[in-house]
This record gives sequence, C-alpha cells and structure tokens, in this order.
Amino acid sequence: MTTSVAVTTITETAVPPVHNPDAASDCPARDAEIVGRNVLFGLWAGRRLGLGGEALELYAWAVHLADRAAPGHDDMIAKVARDLAARGRGLDDRRLRDALHDMRLRARLDLARLDLAGLGLTRCAPAGVAAALAGPCAGHA
Repeated sequence: MTTSVAVTTITETAVPPVHNPDAASDCPARDAEIVGRNVLFGLWAGRRLGLGGEALELYAWAVHLADRAAPGHDDMIAKVARDLAARGRGLDDRRLRDALHDMRLRARLDLARLDLAGLGLTRCAPAGVAAALAGPCAGHA
C-alpha cells in the first residue's frame, strides 16, 4: 500500500535494522521521547509546507520513519530540508537543528506531564544504576 502526501511517499516495507542510538533503546521512556520529538518535528515542518489534516499527520510520521534510514538524525533533517526547499521554503541547517532540539524538549515535557498524571512513564536511569536494579530502566525494572 502506498500513500502519497505532498512531497513524500510512504511505502509499507520492512525497515532494516540500523545501529542507531536514536532508533530504539531498552527504556520505553527514551523511546517515547524520540518518537515524540520526531513526530513533533514532522508536524512543525509539515505546517511550514502548508499541510493540514490527515496529510499533516502522515507527513509527521514519514519524518519519524526517515529517522530510521541511518544512525543519528541527519537523515531526518535532510528529508525536511529537501521537502522545504522543494516548496521554496528552505531553512538553513542550524534552524532545522534548533527546531529539532526544541521538539525534543517539548516531547520531554509532554512525557513529564504524563508521569505526573500517574501513567507510569519514568526517565531512564544511568546504565550502572539500571543494572543494579536488575532492569534496563529504573522505572521499569
């Protein structure tokens, strides 16, 4: 199944595993923060592309999936940079990285609010502490 969205095409295929420190971790809270950051970044970029509704939502998830192409988040930033430039709304690399950083902070705050609501998401403990607790994440051991 292929869905076209503005300047992006999403094709359902198996994504090969990549050694990417942002791709997945042993801590659900860290994973949730990364997904939140990526989707918020995609929403931010999609709005600048003039997308709305379902197209905006699909674009945000396409940006998140772009983060799996290679280690780090350069692949995701490159995708957004290309898409914005294609629409004549290009931004420099520093502005995109600043926006990604801002979205990481927003995602972290959103997760903290969920913690306060009693949903059980907690921050990951440093590796040594987590190991001492016999689990990958202090809040999930």
